[in-house]
Amino acid sequence: GMIYSKSALQKAAELQLDVVHSHAPFSLGVFGHITARRLKLPEVHTYHTMLEDYTHYVSKRKRIDYAARSLARRYSGIFCNWMTSVVVPTDKVKDALLEYGVVRPIHVLPTGVDLKRFSPPSSIDEKLRLRRLHHLPEQKLLTLFVGRLAQEKSIDVLLSHHAQAVTVYPNLMLVIVGDG
Repeated sequence: GMIYSKSALQKAAELQLDVVHSHAPFSLGVFGHITARRLKLPEVHTYHTMLEDYTHYVSKRKRIDYAARSLARRYSGIFCNWMTSVVVPTDKVKDALLEYGVVRPIHVLPTGVDLKRFSPPSSIDEKLRLRRLHHLPEQKLLTLFVGRLAQEKSIDVLLSHHAQAVTVYPNLMLVIVGDG
């Protein structure tokens, strides 16, 4: 995405939009802001990602990462304050944006997940079938992590706590499912 496109701005004007809604605070988000300003429209940004949790991908040294995290917090605050309002998935993200100095209205709208799709097996036979299918011991108590395997997910903390828990509950088994 580019920060500016004259033809895209003209198309937005032709569409007679009511609001500009962005999901990325960089090039397309900046273009959304430019579009909203030029067309005198309200703008909403959905802040999905705690940018400061991702700085390690671009700054390998601790001192540089500290500066990058600070810059990510500052930029997030500035960008969100350009908006008419901001949507976030959790109270944690809202609290972080408030700490960043965001003064615009922030609305918590949890990401919808159909929990029926993740209901536990209904019978003992189904549980045993699933354990056998995935080569999991029938007698173990399972702890399951499902997600992206990345530094910001703090799987190292999960492993540390699991190691402690196993000393109290030797029948405990940790299963990690993901890619990264």
